[in-house]
Amino acid sequence: MLKKNIYSLFIVILLSVYLFSMITNAQTEIDKSGKKYVRVDVDGLACPFCAYGLEKKLLGIDGADNFNANIDSAYATLTVPAKSKVTKDEIKQIVKDAGFSATEVLFSDQPFKK
Repeated sequence: MLKKNIYSLFIVILLSVYLFSMITNAQTEIDKSGKKYVRVDVDGLACPFCAYGLEKKLLGIDGADNFNANIDSAYATLTVPAKSKVTKDEIKQIVKDAGFSATEVLFSDQPFKK
């Protein structure tokens, strides 16, 4: 009986170590995939409805998410995959198509401070 309990405990410990290593590897892969942070200074961003229209357009970029608009300071932020090939000119054109003017587009590996 004691051997059976020790054997069961050994199996549980092995499974726990295996699962822990899988979780750690998955988190490492997520960190490696990364995100690029984008900040767009926008002329004409005056109300939440305007921000919503801009959000719909910018989130059309493949893989874009985490959109946030600061109406008072007239800028928007979002993230795109690190491997994204989107350019400043493409973002400026998307903003123009939404009815606004992008005065500056910045990319960063770190989130922008608010």
